[in-house]
Amino acid sequence: VVDTSAWQQINDVRKVLEQTAAKKVVIDHHVSSDDLGAVEFKDTSASATGVLITELAEFLGVTLAPSQATALFCAIATDTGWFRFPNADARTYHAAGRLIEQGAQPSGLYRELYERSSLARLKLHSIILSRVTLACDNRLAFTYVCRKDFSETGAHPTDTEDLVNSGLSIDGVEASFILVEQLDKRIKASLRSRSDLSVAAIAETYGGGGHRQAAGAMLPGPIEAAQANLLNAFKSAMGVADEQSPSE
Repeated sequence: VVDTSAWQQINDVRKVLEQTAAKKVVIDHHVSSDDLGAVEFKDTSASATGVLITELAEFLGVTLAPSQATALFCAIATDTGWFRFPNADARTYHAAGRLIEQGAQPSGLYRELYERSSLARLKLHSIILSRVTLACDNRLAFTYVCRKDFSETGAHPTDTEDLVNSGLSIDGVEASFILVEQLDKRIKASLRSRSDLSVAAIAETYGGGGHRQAAGAMLPGPIEAAQANLLNAFKSAMGVADEQSPSE
């Protein structure tokens, strides 16, 4: 199990993991943790699980193929906001440098991840960004995605990835979240912060988790109820009293 220690994130394979007689190993860097009944290779000071695997390969004397190096570079780059987040430390850059030496292609990877888009994805982003709302004295930005948005635009649920960071680009905003309605009507929440506010602590109250400045959780629907729950949690965490309706 890689890059998570939470049952909620691997619920689809939970029964298999619980019933198998095979030895289970967790490689992870998240603070939040469930008991998966596995041997843990865990370091919460690492910026990404990709760093841990890169270091393990180096320790074992394993030479990575370029495709493997590129995959690990992707894991590190995406978990550090392409090295923009505070968790991108010297250890991170050392691991990234070793991967480049073994054939990782950062420029091509960046183009594939961030400079290619379908028309459907752009239409979906337009809808999501049009719903951005401010709350908590304009220090919190949030938005949401309904199932019908995917069917109407032809976009895929993965097209919402990284959009939660858009709210943080608004002047004065310290935290943001996006809600994505799932097929089973549950609501996937992605939370971000660029202040001392721990969104991991908020996510953990809903059975989720992650990092201090990047976390996630799965909430019961409908989307309006999930939004109200999270708003109350952020108000409490940010020390904001009840306010008037959020501003769009």
